[in-house]
Amino acid sequence: MPHPDHLIFLHIQKTAGTTLYEIISRQYPQTKTKLFYNPPMALKFGELTPAQRNTYALLTGHQPYGMHQFFTRGTTEYITLLREPVDRTVSHFYHLGSDKTHPFNEEYHREKYSIIRLLESGKILNLNNCMVRLLSGEYDRAYDACDEAMLEKAVQHLDTMALVGLHNQFDIFLLRAAERYHWNAPYYSKRRVSTTRIGTHELDARSRECIEHYNKLDIALYRMMKPRIEAIQKELGDEFYARLSRFQRRNAVVSKFLNVYHSLRRTA
Repeated sequence: MPHPDHLIFLHIQKTAGTTLYEIISRQYPQTKTKLFYNPPMALKFGELTPAQRNTYALLTGHQPYGMHQFFTRGTTEYITLLREPVDRTVSHFYHLGSDKTHPFNEEYHREKYSIIRLLESGKILNLNNCMVRLLSGEYDRAYDACDEAMLEKAVQHLDTMALVGLHNQFDIFLLRAAERYHWNAPYYSKRRVSTTRIGTHELDARSRECIEHYNKLDIALYRMMKPRIEAIQKELGDEFYARLSRFQRRNAVVSKFLNVYHSLRRTA
């Protein structure tokens, strides 16, 4: 399969994207890679000249759908991962408190936010239908103002993507991507995994109801897409799953060395 001239990894927050980025970043030269930390930063990509934009082989990070329009030549493909929305929201909430580099971290601790109070405050767009916002391309829609038209757009855009995977079936997505794009040694250890968050089964009824209210379109999107993705994965065949098993055995060994490496880097 021909490699696209431009690959766009649309990284939805808290969907194992940091882990995937570390794998992808080893496959492309830094000079041909553009990493976006937030959608406003991504949209500034359009301020470059067409000639400058066309030199990039990989766009990755928190960017809305539509970045392909900045390329004026060559082929472009999108890939992304989805996550069960209640679980994604809980993970994101605890990330705000654990990541000391996040601009909201100080306020999070000063105000001692509960997940309900933070959701009701409207301060963090990513806690309100984050997947639909990014996938529809209308990331900056006002808080709690996402609508069915955005959901429809998100589904249409997902249907055009080369690969869509599920967070809890990360290895299947990874191996499919590695084989499609000829990635070398796509081994990894899990990054940015919270050790302090509660599980979704530990949520009280009111907190779950609040999360579901502010993420009802993401929930609808996930319920629609999950069976489609799993149906595609079921058709991958025995040979693929044999390769997957071999990859997972090798990765279990390699990840131990990667954990040591990352630990040494943190203490250096």
